[in-house]
Amino acid sequence: MKNKILSSLILFQLSLPGVADVVSSDAILEPRSAGATAQHELVSVDALGIPDDAISATIMQLQGEGRFSPFTNPPAKQFESDERFVVKGVVTAIQQSSLGRDLLVGFFMQDELGDGNPLTSEGIFVPGFTEGLTVGDEVLAYGPVYEHYYWTQLKASIVAPTGRKNVQIPPIEVVAHEQDANFSATLERHENMLVQFAAESDMHVTRTYGFDHSAKRSNMVIAHGAVNVHPNQEFAPGSEQAHQRHQDNADRRVVVESFSKAPKGVLPWYPDFGLNNGEGQTDDYVRVGATLDGEGLIGPLNRSFNEYRIFVMNQAQQATFNHDNAARSAKPKLREDGELTIASFNVLNYFNSDFGGNPNPFGDSRGAASEQEFAQQSAKIVNALLAIDADIVGLIEVENNGFDEGSAIFDLVSKLNQQLPPAKHYQILSKPGVDYIGRDVITNHAIYRPSVVALEGFDTIELPQQHVDLGNGKFKRAKQRDTVVASFRLPSSEQTIIIAVNHFKSKGSSCWEDDQQNGDPDLQGSCENFRVSAAYQLGEQMAQFDGYKILMGDLNSYAGEDAIMVLTNREHAPADYSIHAARDTYIGGDQSSGAPLHGEHGALIEQSYGYVNVIQSMHPGSFSYAFNDIVGSLDYFLAEPALMPYIIDGTDWAINSVESTWFEYERRNTKAFEKFDDPYRSSDHDPAIVVLRFSQAPGEWVQLPEQPIALPDIALPDIARPQPEQPAQLLFDLTSLAQQQIQVGSEIRVHIVVDDNAPAWLRNYAVNVARLLTQEEIEQGWAILELGELAAGDYQQSRFLAGELLDTQTLRVSRGGIFAAFNNGASSLLLMAIGLLLVIGLRLRIRASR
Repeated sequence: MKNKILSSLILFQLSLPGVADVVSSDAILEPRSAGATAQHELVSVDALGIPDDAISATIMQLQGEGRFSPFTNPPAKQFESDERFVVKGVVTAIQQSSLGRDLLVGFFMQDELGDGNPLTSEGIFVPGFTEGLTVGDEVLAYGPVYEHYYWTQLKASIVAPTGRKNVQIPPIEVVAHEQDANFSATLERHENMLVQFAAESDMHVTRTYGFDHSAKRSNMVIAHGAVNVHPNQEFAPGSEQAHQRHQDNADRRVVVESFSKAPKGVLPWYPDFGLNNGEGQTDDYVRVGATLDGEGLIGPLNRSFNEYRIFVMNQAQQATFNHDNAARSAKPKLREDGELTIASFNVLNYFNSDFGGNPNPFGDSRGAASEQEFAQQSAKIVNALLAIDADIVGLIEVENNGFDEGSAIFDLVSKLNQQLPPAKHYQILSKPGVDYIGRDVITNHAIYRPSVVALEGFDTIELPQQHVDLGNGKFKRAKQRDTVVASFRLPSSEQTIIIAVNHFKSKGSSCWEDDQQNGDPDLQGSCENFRVSAAYQLGEQMAQFDGYKILMGDLNSYAGEDAIMVLTNREHAPADYSIHAARDTYIGGDQSSGAPLHGEHGALIEQSYGYVNVIQSMHPGSFSYAFNDIVGSLDYFLAEPALMPYIIDGTDWAINSVESTWFEYERRNTKAFEKFDDPYRSSDHDPAIVVLRFSQAPGEWVQLPEQPIALPDIALPDIARPQPEQPAQLLFDLTSLAQQQIQVGSEIRVHIVVDDNAPAWLRNYAVNVARLLTQEEIEQGWAILELGELAAGDYQQSRFLAGELLDTQTLRVSRGGIFAAFNNGASSLLLMAIGLLLVIGLRLRIRASR
């Protein structure tokens, strides 16, 4: 291909009448290391000389249709072409000082007319030249083509303006082409061009604006088609699907940058970001899940160290981001007819020891750095808890400095109760003789409303410690925080509810097993085996308690990872998938004082404890945490199956993971940027919340008709060929029940779980929806239940009335539609037509089995 292009090129004879000066270098250009720039000097046009080896070329010819220029061969370590080219283009952006190694001093230039081939980029970057140039200048540049970590550049030794100025190069909106293998290929076709990411580009904010610790500056990340989800959120670690998701995330990612490192607390391309709207909040925010709209973002696109980056030239505003699918909510969107609400909230190191509280006996403060920050942290968490309005709250990352008036948890509860009437006050779990929970600097705890539930018991479960003898007098040690277990009873019910509040070992610091492997091949982070040890110990110990059990808290594992599989099931994993606990683990101490759990070979954990991932079952796409540009679930409610019919709602309240870190109480990286007392970014984890109901509210008995009245008129083609982006609904036929009257306020429920014959990847999927009947619905003989989205597969669906099981049938969802296939094999569409079960509103977005 290289020879073909060369044969089509002609020698270029340079003529520049009227040009006063040019930028040139007399030095012989040697191959240089990545990131280096050549030094150049201004000389007069009379001194300009183009060597005889100069080849006239277009930018498109230098770019070619592939990942790198056809005149280079980076896989063979040839990063610079042997040939020297003369190229004409228009300056679209100038960089006066380097932005680390991601944007060098130099300028972007672009062909004015292009070649009509969408597979070739029309732009190139020229490092080292800035003086005398203005955006809109047409220039000639001479030098070899060079691949800087697959960022195509023209390493020019001569740059000469032609005299044409103010040439307008409009941005081109980035859209996929049918020949693009992936979105990375789409981006490569636009490398170095002036581009626009707007509505048609389908770009989603996957990390909102904040400090990038790897780049040491603030920026943002957008992704094509959807937010980037952690590979282990839906797939087994190390599986082919997980590896593919990891690659897909990389292919769809674009980093949004400024041309220079902005001062702390300043967003150059969105000056109104975080602006106070006059009500102690802001309307100018950017949340994960928002899409680019309106003018979008405009700027040159480069590739730096395997990341595509756009350097924004326009000014963003509210209309730049569409938050229709990522809107803020003032409180969680949950049913309000429950009897008990339980929440889990990681409160991001709530410490008061530096501000007049009890000293911490286990370490130093890791929370707020000043009184101002602590006041802001307190206000934000209190306002979040007020909006959640839960009856029991499991708290994670509270300072472990006691329960008395000088403790962090007392400080938080006091401030919370000051905002509440006495009937809604919270009380702290306590027990005679227990002053601290575990021996870590932070701990798990819980608060509850005595007006709603009665505390029956308070215990702790000691989770494993790891102490590995390295044979040189040293040990590799790791610890986990104790689990808090509390038993409650509702006065109106005979049911005992047992909650276990957890905070498993983090992914950040290493355990012995991590030191034995190269990197993180299955993307579980550090200490996955140690978290399996914790899950095993928790499952075994919770089996000793009687009552309805809920495991909650920050388990530091994504929904498809080993620790969650131990606690729930492993049906989405390959048949030969194995899960191992860590070696040399002990309960209650080290190798001398603790009780051995697993020895020097660890353990193969073959059982799972069968808990249901409640929020994921109700909202399969939900997440509670964002790390860099990847989202997933770390915060859970895991319920035993017998409790599921009584859980009527649940959610991850998206107030933290989707918000910019700039809205946190911490000021080190934001300086004078204004903070607010609202709940948004009160922590780095989203609160997880569930609503339970054990009894039915009394109501009037209403006569049912003999058959449904005024059923929705739905044509069969609408059922067989649904349209995308509309949730499913079920019509619950009340006249099919073996009774003549139903009480107003009775609950109808459909619980849907995946059939045993469904694909393995889908078997942890479930839907549990319910609502209370109105008089009008009973009189018409039917009611609608909102299912949300259903993935393709076979399901077992069970119908309940007032907590009693009515029937269980099979529901089939296909890629082309949704059908109810009953046990007797009769035509589902005909049966639905007479009212046994009618599936309506079937404009489904079928979730691909990624």
